Amino acid sequence: MSKLNSATLWDRTKSNGYFRLVLLSVSAIIMAILSTFPTPLALKALRFFRAGTPFDQKLIVGAALDPVAALLCIVTATVSLAAVAWGYTKLAGWLEDRRVNEFERQGSVSRCFVGVLFGIIVIAASMGIMFAAGAASFGLGQNFVMSSSTIVPVLVVPVLEELIFRGVLFRILEEMFGTLIGLIVSSVLFGAAHLLNDNATILAASFLSIELGALLAVAYVITRSLWLPIGLHAGWNFALGNIFGAADSGTIVQGLLETKTSGHAILTGGAFGPEASIITLSVSVLVLAPLIRHARSAGHWQPAPRSINA
Repeated sequence: MSKLNSATLWDRTKSNGYFRLVLLSVSAIIMAILSTFPTPLALKALRFFRAGTPFDQKLIVGAALDPVAALLCIVTATVSLAAVAWGYTKLAGWLEDRRVNEFERQGSVSRCFVGVLFGIIVIAASMGIMFAAGAASFGLGQNFVMSSSTIVPVLVVPVLEELIFRGVLFRILEEMFGTLIGLIVSSVLFGAAHLLNDNATILAASFLSIELGALLAVAYVITRSLWLPIGLHAGWNFALGNIFGAADSGTIVQGLLETKTSGHAILTGGAFGPEASIITLSVSVLVLAPLIRHARSAGHWQPAPRSINA
């Protein structure tokens, strides 16, 4: 086969939506997995130099971290995430022959800040309604500490999940089938991925697909950047766990407050947490509807293409 034919074949392969979807998804997942190793290794090294604790002794998930260990955790996680963003940007730029804007620096801080604030407000409103309905009560948290359980859901999870579900899955599906199909499919997959969490149910995953999966996808549609959905996701998780001390997707986190729930699980979310509550779903839908209208009126909403390049 001539070099010209080989180049033409590769160009056709690269332009195939399914090929790009699989390659970038698998690559993002591999990079995400690799990014989780440096932080525990750094914490084990710190523990070894401090107390001579063997490397093969497991770290205790949720154990309190002193200021030095917490800072080390944050720094190593941040560096690892930056490496993932750099790797994805290089790979996507080469594969798709484009300028990659998903992690664009311009406007990153402001978009992330707005997202964090937005996520906190949605959860705070949901918890406030739950309190007014007699389904929740709050007290001061007694056991809040800096730990991997308070850092990872706010720093690591939002970046990795937004890269995979919005940066790759939604973006390419939208390109192939339009915004609506991309939003539905990526949100369903986002919810389904959480079925692996503790106390997960089909209902909880379904609620999460709509109230957070769809909300995050629309946040990406409006900005065409991952910073707003990353911030929103981080603020959402921060409010659930670190502020209200409620179960975050089935995982119990000790927060600044302690939330006690009572009543039917459809109101409280049961063991999975407020994300499985009809109240949180309703608040998110009320927020989601005007955002979709804005995306449509501003021309960000893409119709299904007449011919799909598969």
